[in-house]
Amino acid sequence: MPERSEAPNYNSRGFIAAAESYGTAAFVVLNGPRLPHRAPIGMLAAHCMELSLKAVLLWNGATDKDLRKYGHNLRRLLEASGLDWSDLDEDSLDFYDDAAKEHAFRYIDMDQYFLLGDGERSLLMCEQIFHRCLQRVLPGAQRSLRRKA
Repeated sequence: MPERSEAPNYNSRGFIAAAESYGTAAFVVLNGPRLPHRAPIGMLAAHCMELSLKAVLLWNGATDKDLRKYGHNLRRLLEASGLDWSDLDEDSLDFYDDAAKEHAFRYIDMDQYFLLGDGERSLLMCEQIFHRCLQRVLPGAQRSLRRKA
């Protein structure tokens, strides 16, 4: 693939739409056939949260270079969004912040495995973050990550 000579054309709507797809995919995998390991659910949920928060940053005027500065640091993204996150579960937040930065869903650390559990509790935080970000980027939008077949 040739090298790009210009900055990526990022926008908040594209990021929130992609976030919705990753979040929905996390629920599809959760409700599908039992997997030998639940890491794919966590990875999809973590990416949904990251893209949701980056959608808010783009909506607030951030550039692609600004987004790169945050990397996968969920806590920094939450702080930079300017939204109130005081209702988030601290244990889940600690887990996802560490897991995203350390690629824990790609390289399985058995000390972290049981924190994900069945995935449902962790996905609650994913939904909270997605919906709050959705309302900032697309006020009044009605979406659900839990799709019916």
